Parts: sequence; structure tokens; C-alpha cells
Amino acid sequence: MVCLKNMQLDDALLYFQRGHMDPRALLYLYPSHAEYAGPLLVPFAHIAMAPTLRQLFYEIGDLQSIASPEQQSQTEDLLEQYLEFCRTQMNTNEPPYASDAVPVIDTVLARVYADNMRHAKFSALVQGPNSVVGDIACAYLESAHKYYSCSLVYMAQGDVRSGLDLWRRLLEGEVSDERFGGMAEYLEYILGDLGDGVGHGLVDEYYWLVRHDVEASRHILTCLADDTVAVLDADRVVGDMQAVGAQREFIERLIAANHTRAPHFTTILLTAYVAEAAQSTDAESGFQSAQARDLGLTFQSYVASEHSSRARLVEMLGAQRSVFDAPKVLACIEDAGNLGVERAMVLARLGRRDEAVEALVKAGDYAEAEMLLLRPMAR
Repeated sequence: MVCLKNMQLDDALLYFQRGHMDPRALLYLYPSHAEYAGPLLVPFAHIAMAPTLRQLFYEIGDLQSIASPEQQSQTEDLLEQYLEFCRTQMNTNEPPYASDAVPVIDTVLARVYADNMRHAKFSALVQGPNSVVGDIACAYLESAHKYYSCSLVYMAQGDVRSGLDLWRRLLEGEVSDERFGGMAEYLEYILGDLGDGVGHGLVDEYYWLVRHDVEASRHILTCLADDTVAVLDADRVVGDMQAVGAQREFIERLIAANHTRAPHFTTILLTAYVAEAAQSTDAESGFQSAQARDLGLTFQSYVASEHSSRARLVEMLGAQRSVFDAPKVLACIEDAGNLGVERAMVLARLGRRDEAVEALVKAGDYAEAEMLLLRPMAR
């Protein structure tokens, strides 16, 4: 302690290690750390030591108050190095300190590492076996605006929700921390560590992403299991989505997963396809040219190789598993006025065969009309 009083810090550290100074006693020379450890510390008067040694503690009081500006960081290094030494000693067969010193050591080290930007040491501490008291550490780290470090403590101690809450605040710009890896780190975590696509955790993140970053939400959608997609609050998702392309992709995923609202959203999707398909008549002219070379060619077969709204419209209308509001879709097609084959397909689905055949003939799809006559139940 005499070395410490004279600011001979290296010598003081050596003597502390040899004498196994109680780390809780040393913390009383760092009032801010002692206040931080709070209820974890026993009163200074209850820590066993010689009266002369105790008197030296009283004389020093606040170590940093007697340190020169150049020595301030050295006093922090002293505390860090001694706590690290104590931590290793507690893992020996005969630990020299009381067992209730362990949470004090780990919890204070977490703060010291965070304050001194020892990022690798901080991560190794909180993510490995430790006795960090999360409530104390997180309260301090958040008040000190060390949000990323705080999130790591939450997650390491199983409070993933609180950790992700902080990450969402960071992504939304409510708070900032340059250590956070942004959307890339967030997606890596929720797609890798959070789950396998099943459960409420990933679903909750998906709901948030739909509002915050629709493009990123597409990554989550592909990872959700069908059973999970089937029970999503689809109206909520579609209502939050602004990008038409993302809405369409989501609805297609609902349909593939047999969502309970699939018929409703299939109808919405079909009307969207109708609106797009009606903007172009290129398919009709191309079909007529191809039909001249192959009289048995149907319009459905012709557009099947295309990657267009027209092709998706025809495919969905012809799929046996498609369930939708046929009268509503028919009205939409008739309003468009130039989708004769699609009109015929819906008429056939409604059982209005004669009108369907007439529409096919008018559209020049003779092969399809013939097949419909030969197989009146075909759709």
C-alpha cells in the first residue's frame, strides 16, 4: 500500500498479487467502480485486514484523485490487471478469496473492459463462463451509451429479446454505436443463431423488418418454415408493405404454404397480374405466329416459357390447387378487355363452358377450345 500511495503502481501490483489483496478492498480506492458494484460489495469495515493497512486505505481514499493526469490510465490498468489476476486465482484448487468475490470481479471487469475499449476481452468474458451480474452491467453500459456491449451481455445471458431490442434501436437510428455491424450483423444473427425458421422469435423479427427494411425481410421470408408462414398475420404484413414487388412475393409465399388466407390473397395477386398483363398484347401476336407453325399449340403452352406477369397469370388460373374469388377475377379480366384466353379459363372454372369455348375461339386458341369441348370438366 505504501507503493500505491507513492504511485509506484507496478510494484504495488506485484505486492498485491503476492499478498492476495482482497479485490473488493481495492475497489474502495475507485469510488465510481465501488458505486457501480453497489450491492455486490461487502462494507469496507467487514473486509479482514491489518489495522495499519486499513489506515492506509483511508489515507489514500480515491486513488485517481492523487494520480497525475498522466497516471490516470495507469491506475485503470492496475485495476484491470489485478482483477484479471484474481479471476485466474479463483479457478485454482484453493482459491484465495471468498466465493462472493467472483461476481464482483467479473461484473467490474465487464465495465473496465468496456470503458477501456478492450473489445476482444469483453466478448471473451461475457460469452464464456462468467459470473457477470447482468442487471448491474447492462444498466451501466446502456447509461454510458455502450449499446452494443450491453446487447452482448443480454444475449449471452439468454435475454435475446432485450439484445435484439437494442439492435433494432441502433438500426432505426434512435441510438448509435460504431461497434455494431448494422443490418449485416443483425441478419446473420437472426438467420443463424435465432432459430431454424420455426417459432415466435424469428416471426417477430420478420414483422419488424417488413416495416423497417422490406428488402431485408425477403431474406427472412425464404427461411421461414411453411408451418410458420401458414399462420402469419398476413393482413398485417401486406398492410405494412409499401413495395408492390415485395407484396407479390409475400403473397406467392403464402399461397405455397397454404396459408389460411390464401384464397383472399390469391385473388389480390391475380388482379395485380391482370392489370400488368393488360398493358401489353405482345403475347397474342407472338402466339399467332407460333400457331401458324404448330396448329396444336395452345396459348397456355406458348406463354409457359415466358417470365412475365402474363405467364404467371395463366399458370395460376390453370392450377388445380388455386382457390380464389372467380367472379371477382372475371370482372377484373373483362374490365381489361384484351385477355380472352384468361377470361375463358375463369369461365370454365365457373362451369360456363359454352362461353369459355366462344372466348377461346375469338382469341384464336382453337386447340384449347377443342380440348375443352372434348373434356368438358377440364379447367
